[in-house]
Amino acid sequence: MRKIMKISMKMFTMQSQISQRMRKLMTLSMKMFTLQIQLRKFFLTWMIQGIGTGQTKIYITDFLVERGPKRDNNVIFPKDKCDRCFSSKHYFRELPNGEKQERKWLVYSVSLDKVFCFCCKLFAKKHLVGQLADEGVNDWHNISDRLKSHERSRYHIGSMTSWMELAKRLKLKLTIDASLKEQINQEKEHWKQVLERILAVVKRLGKNNLAFCGDSEKLYEKNNGIFLQMIELLAEFDSTMQKTCSTY
Repeated sequence: MRKIMKISMKMFTMQSQISQRMRKLMTLSMKMFTLQIQLRKFFLTWMIQGIGTGQTKIYITDFLVERGPKRDNNVIFPKDKCDRCFSSKHYFRELPNGEKQERKWLVYSVSLDKVFCFCCKLFAKKHLVGQLADEGVNDWHNISDRLKSHERSRYHIGSMTSWMELAKRLKLKLTIDASLKEQINQEKEHWKQVLERILAVVKRLGKNNLAFCGDSEKLYEKNNGIFLQMIELLAEFDSTMQKTCSTY
């Protein structure tokens, strides 16, 4: 009976420890979830309120364009006093031929229960800004007409053009940066291998107490010493040293 009691106590202790750890994990998960929501609200506020001027605003605009407008497809849209609400069907417009085209520029704010124009918020000039690029729209009764009117406006078309052009430039810049980074990494790896070979030659000569220098300090010249001659020898069989010796 005592053994059974001891085993039972141990199991109870283990269960308590597991429960405590589970509670800690749940608390940590909730904190991370809350932080994600706060960050999303922070960047949305940045976009909506137009925080930042000069270079700061350029960085924010570049970041938002590179990231692109994001949507939460699991949002339950709240109803207003007239029992109306936003619908995800407004993310698309119907063309004259019956096809549907996505309104990528349309963004819904969960915290404000309003819709905004992503590109006009970023690029439209202040004296041309409408509600969709300013305080947002929540007139759900007339939302279809408001969206159609907005997407036909000159300032929206201009903002769309600016958005697409900046997105292309940023994409090209990322491509160039990636290519440049790859070249730098290849160069670093090349010189790392060169250094390893030179150190191996230095160790071998030092181990045998051999003199490094000769009468000349240039490759492929007479009497240029054992060190440079060893490098020349490596270049005959090693592509890394061959490339280096032929270049320099």
